[in-house]
Amino acid sequence: MVLIVCIGNRLVEADSLGPRVHDQLSCAPLPDGVGLLDGGLRGLNLLGSVEGASRLVFVDALRGFAVDGQVSVVEGTGAIDRADEGFGHSSGLGYLLRALEVGCEGPAPRWVVVGAQGAADEALVAAVARRALDLARGPGAETR
Repeated sequence: MVLIVCIGNRLVEADSLGPRVHDQLSCAPLPDGVGLLDGGLRGLNLLGSVEGASRLVFVDALRGFAVDGQVSVVEGTGAIDRADEGFGHSSGLGYLLRALEVGCEGPAPRWVVVGAQGAADEALVAAVARRALDLARGPGAETR
């Protein structure tokens, strides 16, 4: 199963992108084999909830990966190396990404982070939600 995990704090505008994307995705049917999780501010406590997924698509507010309003996709060890400077809320996501490699029983799921920086207006929330769905569907998939 592919799991879309939306992270953030809906009470802080600069960190509300993940929860707002979760709200939008929860109102529509998801493709077969794709699940949705509101990760909130759970940080490392998410390990037990994501274990067993084949792929993880994290949705979070990002900082320093692109200009305001531009959707970014971040993956691989380079993303972990930049986590302390680019992810919000004290880099809880960065710690989680590092812990996935050692904290899961069995193989760690593959992961990708999609997000944006700037005001989480309706257009940006919709764009990030579409990109998260594309990534969850896999290579070559595109949401219309």
